[in-house]
Amino acid sequence: MTPQKLLDNFSTHLKNTIARAISLAHSVNAPNVEPLHLFIALSEEPGSVAAEILKKAKLPIDQIKDRIASYESSTTEESRPLLPDLSATTSSVIEKALLTAFDRGYSYIGTEHLLYA
Repeated sequence: MTPQKLLDNFSTHLKNTIARAISLAHSVNAPNVEPLHLFIALSEEPGSVAAEILKKAKLPIDQIKDRIASYESSTTEESRPLLPDLSATTSSVIEKALLTAFDRGYSYIGTEHLLYA
């Protein structure tokens, strides 16, 4: 299966979540998108299954966001790439979300699969 075909199977909410995680990592000058960036992005995707689950769990998302903002990156703004790369762990999480969805017979990968992964 081609990467484009895989992306076609991502829900709109999941695509938005990944884009938001990349943006968040970039905004805190992180060289890589880490699972914590994905987690925060999941909590911020309005109308998504994962955001509703996290809202009902009443997790301290604001405290988690504050912790990310306090991390200092060793990468300077001049030396960092335009967009951060996905870390190996983040890539594994996305792969696990894909496998979870397909193993359970879903033809799409949604935010709930990413949250589970």
